[in-house]
Amino acid sequence: MALFHLIEVGYYVSKQFFKCETTPLRPVDCFDLEFYTTENGFSFINGVAYPHRIGNILLAAPGSNRYSKKSFECYFIKFMPTFPTAEIEALSLAPLVYKSFNYQWFSGLFSECVQEFSYHSAGWETMISGKLTQILAGILREQKLYTGGSLKVYADNIYAAEEFMKKHLKEELTLADIARSAALSPSFFHKTFKELTGQTPWRFLQIERLKLARHLVLNSRLSLDKIADLCGFCSRQYFDTVFKKEFHQTPACLRKSVKRII
Repeated sequence: MALFHLIEVGYYVSKQFFKCETTPLRPVDCFDLEFYTTENGFSFINGVAYPHRIGNILLAAPGSNRYSKKSFECYFIKFMPTFPTAEIEALSLAPLVYKSFNYQWFSGLFSECVQEFSYHSAGWETMISGKLTQILAGILREQKLYTGGSLKVYADNIYAAEEFMKKHLKEELTLADIARSAALSPSFFHKTFKELTGQTPWRFLQIERLKLARHLVLNSRLSLDKIADLCGFCSRQYFDTVFKKEFHQTPACLRKSVKRII
């Protein structure tokens, strides 16, 4: 028996459905789980504004009311548990919106859920339920790490380092450079960053560079050499190698075969 009743799974592009800036107010009749892939606008839940930021996860519980402002894109899963669990109860106490630390991990799981739902292959409900369980467990784990114990003291330091890296993707950064932005020693920063986010600073930096590169490959006419340079890759060859390892195809193949991946 599947743990969840799956209502709808997909990738949402708001401007395909609403031309106006503000969507109508609607009641939430199931769990709305969203993973944002663009930096624009807000979702309002029970009158409270939550920003759409790349990597933000939103979970709206049944009984709340919501609407959104400005165009945005996100993965989404609408579901109801087939029976109550402590995890669902913990997550549904209030609208939950937070910045995920392991962007690539969550993005991969959401993408796989969308593919399973689209193809409806044998066992698709069980497959998605399993991946949804991983997503919810990941949310609870990150929430515990981020807010628990002495690590909470350094949450703002780590956030400052993340923002610093995002603003300097093109530059050659050292661990000392990044740690300095967090006002921590390099060794302590590296340890704290990994414990809080579940990944090393280098992995975070690589993911941010690849996210920008993928966006530019799909949405600009810049040459691939220029994109590699803008995203901080030391050579086109290295860029192609890292990109293919992450996305399973080279930038050139992606640009040629797909106008837009959602």
